[in-house]
Amino acid sequence: MQVINGPLLYATEDGGYFFLNGDLHQVSEAGAVNLTEERRSLARKEQLAAVSLEDMVVFSPKGETRDYVSVFTDVTCFYCQKLHREVDQLNAKGVEVRYLAFPRGGINSDGAKKLATAWCADDQQTTLTELKAGVDLPVNDCADSPIAAQYQLGQEMGVSGTPAIITSSGMMIPGYRPAADLIVALGLD
Repeated sequence: MQVINGPLLYATEDGGYFFLNGDLHQVSEAGAVNLTEERRSLARKEQLAAVSLEDMVVFSPKGETRDYVSVFTDVTCFYCQKLHREVDQLNAKGVEVRYLAFPRGGINSDGAKKLATAWCADDQQTTLTELKAGVDLPVNDCADSPIAAQYQLGQEMGVSGTPAIITSSGMMIPGYRPAADLIVALGLD
């Protein structure tokens, strides 16, 4: 079947399952569920659980942590900078922000060096905030920097740009979303 002005759609004869853009969907009375994305979400959740919090730059709420998001970021990315300016709003609603490095230009780029500067700093949060604000800091690349490993993880998870926001359930939200929208997506509003 082909949808008018749309992609090819392959469905079972009874309409219970269909493929759309390579993903398998199941149809029930409750609606359509993307089974492929459910599996991807579970895999992302498991992959992120294997990353130590010590290898992330974490911004925690002052009070109770109600939920968290993991964010693949690049300090040279405008929308990453914009999202970072909203971390306080997320924290105020109980959302912990866990940053992972994803230098868009690759692991040998200037962006990667700047990310290493943040991850290798004694005060990672302040350094990351300064770099995202455009402050020019001397490069600080330590031997145990997780930048390359996190970049590879992002690629394995299908990250193709930044920010890439992954919820605690493993759902990926590509691109920038305002803090208020993320809070609603997490069910915390």
